Amino acid sequence: MSTQWGINCRTCGESLGLRVNHEDVMSELIRLAPDLVKLIPLRAAIGDWRLELNFTVLDSPVDLKWLEKHLGHDLVPQDEYGGFLDRCNERVMCSCCDSVYRCARAPKHDGPHGLEKTNVDDSK
Repeated sequence: MSTQWGINCRTCGESLGLRVNHEDVMSELIRLAPDLVKLIPLRAAIGDWRLELNFTVLDSPVDLKWLEKHLGHDLVPQDEYGGFLDRCNERVMCSCCDSVYRCARAPKHDGPHGLEKTNVDDSK
C-alpha cells in the first residue's frame, strides 16, 4: 500500500497542499526550494513578454510562492496520516486522557516514546 506525502512547515503549521507517494521526492523538493524560488522574479524581469512558469512534481503543480514564503522554516515531509519523515511516529495512547499521540523522537530511537498530540484522526 502506498502512502501519500506532502510538505509541512512546522514553523507555521501550514502545508504545501501537494501530495505524492514518494517521500524522497518531497525531501528533494525541500532541498531544492532555495534554488526553485529564484525563478519567481523571472516573470517580472521579462516585462511584456509572455512567460508561463509551471513547475510540477509527478504531474502535480508546485506553489513556488508557498516555498518562497517558508524558506528558512522547518520544512519536513509529512505523510497522509500526520507522521513526519524525521520522527518515530509510533501511535501512543495517553494513560490520563486516552488521547492518541505520536512519538516525536527520532526514528528507531532507544527508550520510551515521547508524546506529541496529533491532529490526525487515528481511528480510521
